[in-house]
Amino acid sequence: MQKQFKREQRYFVVKVKDAKEYLDAHQLEKLAEIADTISEGREKDGIPAVECVVVESDWPEYEPTWNAIEARMTGAQPAPSAQDDVMREHVMDAVAKALGDAYDCTRVWSAWGYGTMGSDDFRLVANDPDRLHEIAEAAIQAVFAAALKPEEAK
Repeated sequence: MQKQFKREQRYFVVKVKDAKEYLDAHQLEKLAEIADTISEGREKDGIPAVECVVVESDWPEYEPTWNAIEARMTGAQPAPSAQDDVMREHVMDAVAKALGDAYDCTRVWSAWGYGTMGSDDFRLVANDPDRLHEIAEAAIQAVFAAALKPEEAK
């Protein structure tokens, strides 16, 4: 039997831009003091600092992120493991092979009109590990999102 998953508010999140926009100097100082007090307490108790990724609800990644968390928490999908790293390497190799001699342009396309582009403005994608990782991650996330909600993937 699968565990029941319920979304819950577990964190207070304040967007820095909003804090600067809507709080006065005194309020910003108090907010920083509160955050420091919590951080110091966690450190004193031997609890690591909180590091997290925030995905706002108007981003396309929002629901797939929730779906991935629900799948892990209910046991429908296991937590990431070393096997994921092996899979990612295989996907990166497949992407490099599929792209062959494809190049990324490192400048905006409007630069073509000025005649200032040269060969150093292009990078072979298959030789760029960061770019291969980015493409592989996008592909893996798309596959997982489709697998979690197959009716939405059509």
